[in-house]
Amino acid sequence: MGFLVVPPIPVLADEPPVHTKTLTPNGDGSYTLTLSVKGRSQISTEKTRANVIVVFDKSNSMNNKHKKETRLKVAKEAVNALADELMQNNTIDDPSRIQMSLVTFESIAYKERFGGSLWTSDLNAFQQAVDDIETPHDAGLPKYHGGTNWEDALKAANEVAQSSDGDPTYVIFVSDGNPTFYNGTKHNYTKTASGHYLLGTGHDEGKEGKKNVQECFGPATDDARNVVTSGNTFYAIGTFGDVDRMRDLVDYAYDGQQTDNYYFDAKDQEGIVNAFSSIVADITHKSYYRDVKIKDTLTDMVSATNIDGQVTTFKYTKTSANGVTTDWSEAPKAKLSGDTVTWDLSSISQLENNVIYSVSFTVTPTQKALDSVAAAANGNGLDENVLDNGDGTYSVYSNTSATLEYIRQKTVNGVVTDQEHGMSPYERPTMKVPLSQVKVEKKWSGDDISDHASKTITVQLKRTMTINGVEITKDYGDPITLDAGNDWSKDIVVPGGLEGDTTWSVDEISPIEGYDTSYSSPVIYSSYRSGNINGSTDGVNTITNTLKTYDIIMYKTSSTDGNAKTPLAGAEFTVFAEDGETIVAPAIATDNDGKAKFSDLKPGTYIIRETKVPAGYQKLDNDLRLVIDTSGNATLNGLPISSDHQGENGSSGYWFQIDVDNRVLGALPYAGGVGNIPFVGAGIMFIVFAVGFVLYCIYRKSFVSVAH
Repeated sequence: MGFLVVPPIPVLADEPPVHTKTLTPNGDGSYTLTLSVKGRSQISTEKTRANVIVVFDKSNSMNNKHKKETRLKVAKEAVNALADELMQNNTIDDPSRIQMSLVTFESIAYKERFGGSLWTSDLNAFQQAVDDIETPHDAGLPKYHGGTNWEDALKAANEVAQSSDGDPTYVIFVSDGNPTFYNGTKHNYTKTASGHYLLGTGHDEGKEGKKNVQECFGPATDDARNVVTSGNTFYAIGTFGDVDRMRDLVDYAYDGQQTDNYYFDAKDQEGIVNAFSSIVADITHKSYYRDVKIKDTLTDMVSATNIDGQVTTFKYTKTSANGVTTDWSEAPKAKLSGDTVTWDLSSISQLENNVIYSVSFTVTPTQKALDSVAAAANGNGLDENVLDNGDGTYSVYSNTSATLEYIRQKTVNGVVTDQEHGMSPYERPTMKVPLSQVKVEKKWSGDDISDHASKTITVQLKRTMTINGVEITKDYGDPITLDAGNDWSKDIVVPGGLEGDTTWSVDEISPIEGYDTSYSSPVIYSSYRSGNINGSTDGVNTITNTLKTYDIIMYKTSSTDGNAKTPLAGAEFTVFAEDGETIVAPAIATDNDGKAKFSDLKPGTYIIRETKVPAGYQKLDNDLRLVIDTSGNATLNGLPISSDHQGENGSSGYWFQIDVDNRVLGALPYAGGVGNIPFVGAGIMFIVFAVGFVLYCIYRKSFVSVAH
């Protein structure tokens, strides 16, 4: 019947398989990374005609379970799918381009008929014949049916092939077990099945016996070779069970030639489907992909761990051509070595047409990712694996490189006629990494705006994290300048902590003289892995500069000689500004302890004046000049106040004490009662004494302790 020439249609050529890489957020801060590749096959310009014979094992062992289904059901579904794909080549103009025949066998073989023919191009008729296949047990056939007779099956296949129309003929031999019967004669047999003479034991799977298998295998070999020497193509698929002799059968059929493209070891449903896909590609002269290998090298911005830090596990799925996704438990296993994931699909050989193969695993941003996006947001450089999204957010790349390696093959009658090796990169998806923020602000207390308006302070933000059980504090970023120009505050973008809470504190690098510095409680942000996956922005570190003020304690004493001093109450002192007129602190009288305290005086120059003294005492003639500088140093009348007269008293602040001592003025004696002469004499003596005392008081009216 020859070939039908049609206009050329594109083949796969250099085009790689469709392949994608995606990152999907899991809602807990981790992402699912999925690598996929889609199988694709395409009929070449050679539209061949073909006759296909399916030789189908229906021995009783096909009732055994494969997972939840019987082997028989799984195999029938695969054969029907094979027929569906093959007969799609039939057209209205040429409805018999692909014809199919069905041979079933157990202890004996059966050539199924479609009307009066062994051949059909009617898909429904062929699939109905497949659906009607039963094991001898289910069909209620008598004893000794249900064995496995390769010889009789292959003889029947040869007979059907001889009845073909001359188009290329393909024999697909499917069996789930080694042979347990071969053909006998009426003079030489051990068993009979429906009048058919048999040799062998026919024992069930697992009880065949090596000797019996060998005796049953030998007679089938010549029939297998006859398929090939007659100009036909012979495929064999060993399914589910122990079919170790089938490879030997194929090798013998092809007389020791390379048979990798003709024998398929299908241990499960997927193996059968893959085997049929390869055979279809041969029959229809298709190009397809095989030996696919995926390699993905992660960046240091992500780790192959879940949100709890546990090493990821792999999940495998297959998505059929009609979009149904199922778990793929028989998938080749992916491997994680260091930061590289590899998935080798070579063991499945050819990728099924329009089927998507996927491997997924969990990844989580690393601490470096959190640090790097914060550095970028602060203008400290953009790492090569960080992406500026242009809207104030940043993402990181998950991989440095990811590649798909594959072989594109074209086969005709099991022979590779064209082959290309290819490699194609995967895209580089990104994951958005959150940013946090801490405000650093300066507050002033106790002074006027003019006192600090021109000042500039420098502070350092610090990060405290627990790493491997050890709390570590380090400076974060460059020193921060605060001044009136930035309203004494600055917002700093900071990274989250991956594994543990992060404490943000601040230190003032350049303290301002004359001010006390206090800090608010540190800002504590919970970790990324504990659920803080969107970042935190409400933390404020406040530095308060409080102007130092001073208490002045006036200590008033009186003494009648040079040593004994008694606290003096009732003396009043007033504090004036440097001009001596402007009252800074109104008069305060000394208490019973002889003390009067003026509170909260700022650094500056003050005049202290005794404005009232108790009766019998003379107040100070001269004012006291007190100077307090911004460093907290004080002088009285130009002399420093001694260290034992100054100090700090907790919450009361800083203080200075000034001691003032007054001498008691003398009193006239009481007059009367003893005559004139004594009074005159006494008067003269009193006048002399009084003059002397006045002169003494002029010299030393009072004593002020400068204590220097």
